Formats: sequence, C-alpha cells, structure tokens
Amino acid sequence: MLIRFSIRNFLSFLDEVELSMLPSKSTAFPENVYRVGGRSEYSVLKSALFYGPNASGKSNLIKALGALQELVVVSPVSSQTGLPYQPFKPQKEAKTTQFEVEFKQNGKDFAYGVVFDRERIVEEWLYRTGKESESPIFERKEDGRIVFSTLNAQHADDLEKSLNLMLAASKPFLRQAAESHLWEKIAGLEALREAYTWFSEKLVVIYPSALCTPLGLLLTDQAFRNDFSEILSAFDTGVKGIVSKKIRVDAGVIPDDVRNNVARNEIGFFGNEAERLIVVKNKDTGELDVHKLQTIHGGESSGGCLFDLSEESDGTLRLFDLIPALVDLFREERVYVVDEIERSLHPEITTRLFELLHEKTAGRAVQLIATTHETELMTVELFRKDQFWFTQKTEGGQTTLTALDQYIQRNDMDIRRGYLLGRFSALPIIADLSDGPVEGVGHAED
Repeated sequence: MLIRFSIRNFLSFLDEVELSMLPSKSTAFPENVYRVGGRSEYSVLKSALFYGPNASGKSNLIKALGALQELVVVSPVSSQTGLPYQPFKPQKEAKTTQFEVEFKQNGKDFAYGVVFDRERIVEEWLYRTGKESESPIFERKEDGRIVFSTLNAQHADDLEKSLNLMLAASKPFLRQAAESHLWEKIAGLEALREAYTWFSEKLVVIYPSALCTPLGLLLTDQAFRNDFSEILSAFDTGVKGIVSKKIRVDAGVIPDDVRNNVARNEIGFFGNEAERLIVVKNKDTGELDVHKLQTIHGGESSGGCLFDLSEESDGTLRLFDLIPALVDLFREERVYVVDEIERSLHPEITTRLFELLHEKTAGRAVQLIATTHETELMTVELFRKDQFWFTQKTEGGQTTLTALDQYIQRNDMDIRRGYLLGRFSALPIIADLSDGPVEGVGHAED
C-alpha cells in the first residue's frame, strides 16, 4: 500500500509537497480504511480523490508517481532517453528533482527515495521504516558510492567495491539490482527484491489515454471474464457479454514490448481506444496468435448481436479500462492510480465504482487513488473528509496540495457546495470576455 509520496521540483511542483494516505482520527466509514496489524499499529486510507482547476497540477501528481515507477522499473536505456528530469521551469537556476515514497510490501514498511538531475542519480536510498525508528538498507551517496547497512562489515565492503565499479550513473541502483537479480546471488538482500516488486507488480498507473493491461485476462481467465461481464452489464451499457475472435495480422504490427511481455507472461496486449488486441503464444505451434475483443448486445430472443469495440461509446470503452482494475483489486493487493477517472462516464457509474471498491475489498490492503472533476463524488455519505485533496496554483505557478481535513468545517458541511463556492481555493478563475478581448490577447492585423 502507498503510505506517503513526496515531490520536489518536478513539473509544476517546486517546493516539496506530500501526499499522505494516513487517516485522521475520524471513525467514519471503517470500510474505507485498512488497519495494519493490531490496535497498536496504524491505518491507511484505501482511496483518495484529487480536485482542482484545469492546469492546477492534479495530473502532474500522477505523472510524478508514474515517473518514479518508470525510473525504477524501466530505467533509461540510452543517453537520448535520459532521466525523467522535468524541473519547475520558472526557477532561475537548475535544481535537482526528488521523489520519495513510503509503502507497505509483504507486511513490511519501506521508504525509497531518489534525487537526480538531467545527467545522473545524485542520491538514492532504501530504508525499512517503523512507527518509532528506521534502518537503512542501502544509501547511494553524492560521490556515487553504494553503502549497505544490512550486511556484515566484510561482506558489505567487498560488495560495495564490486558494485561501485559497475554502477551506471543514470540508473537507480534498485533497478540495476533487479536487472542482475542481485538478491539471488547474495544473501541478506531480500529487501531489495521486496521493494522492487512493489514498483513492478503492485503499483499501477492509468493515464486518460492508457489501455488497461489486465484486460488481456478476458481471453485466458474465465472467472475474470465472468466478473468483468457481470459488472459491465450492471452498468446498463447494453453489453450482455464479451467474446474474442482470432484474427490475422502482419507479424511486424506486434510491438516489441508486447512480444517481450508474451515471452515472460504468455500474454500481451496492444491497440488503441477503438480496438483492443490480445496476443498469446500458441502452445502447439509456438507462434503468436492475435485476438480481438467484441461485445454481445441484444436479448436471448434475438440470439445476440456482435459489435466491434470501435462501435461502442466512449463511456463503454472507458469502462473497459476501469473494470479490469476493479476486478484486479477484488483479487490482488495492488495500488491503482488513475488520472481523470470520470472521463466519459455518468456520475452514477463513477460513484458505483467506488461503492464496489469499498464493499468488495473490506479488510484488504488495496487502494484506488484518482484525480477527478466529478463533484457528485463529494459526499460524506460515501467518503471520509480525509479522502479529499485539492490542488491550486500560486501566482508564481507552483502547485500546492491541501487535504480537506486541514480546513475547519462542520461535520455536516455540504462539501460539494463549499467546493463550488470556492471555500477550498480550488476553483478556476475565469475571465469575463463580455466586455472585449482579454488583456494580452490581440488580433492579427489584416
């Protein structure tokens, strides 16, 4: 689970801001909170919503978490790709970017952080954390050295010398440890594998135009297909079922990363918003088979009618990305982070997605974190106040991040009305164009 995430000097974030998924002392909606361990331990919120004007930095928060994941899991492979260094542009002198995330994996708490500029990793660290103390697993110093604290002195010294000879300046050590399966070669480094697994398998970031990879399970997992079809049908889309059809495509059409994924997991997935193609390895021939998804409409009396996904509405296609995430959360302990979760969806459907999350995952360590403009979700009948956050831009262009429970408000306050009245400083300021052109915007001369 995600516990905290902090950002400094990335896109619209200059000064350090922190997202905390630790709840307040409120006892409302216990199903919205996951209690770690017994009464002496802490709790973590299972969902959070981020509101704010367009261009206020909501999406940049998601991009920051995605950039950290990409840095660890898909580190740069060439100097042309480079590090994800996108500093706050208005600053006069270049400064380093810093990400730090605290998370729970396999019942253990970790804190991983990295500081970098355009050319190199400046600092990096991984700690085991607790309520009252923390212990370093490794630290990457500014001079590039890797220092271990979990190995005996002689073993650590020998390992540090060998690693420092092979360490790439533009790659995180955690990524390089995964590439070489270092934890399989050296005892005492299991924590590296656990931390890396959280980034590679537990954290899932979905952007507005992204395709949801778990959708490929519709072809290989009948239980997944049943759950998906049941939820999709319940949302009154007119879809009664899902089928797949094997098609012929030019081998060169299949992207290399999909081929690599098939080689590892026996399933791949690609396409665009109008078509989802699933790639699997034929067990008999060893070749790649490509299947496309189709929906079934109509009742039993008509025998059903097949539709290509290109014939479905934008809202139905959006559900093809979100329902797999929901079903995955029903089954696995993961963290889904979604940008613009309400895109193309009716408010009642967006609301029902969160209702299902809280109902079906009680007592389980799962999270759904999302940005949205959907004010119908702003209700204390579904969420706790500490699950709402607001972004706002300062006059200098910096994004600020504020939790609702940092404002003083009554327990029975209408959050939606307060937000729309501007009480939380997170509404757009729209110029009045009725009296002429906006200052600074002119017309080209004939």
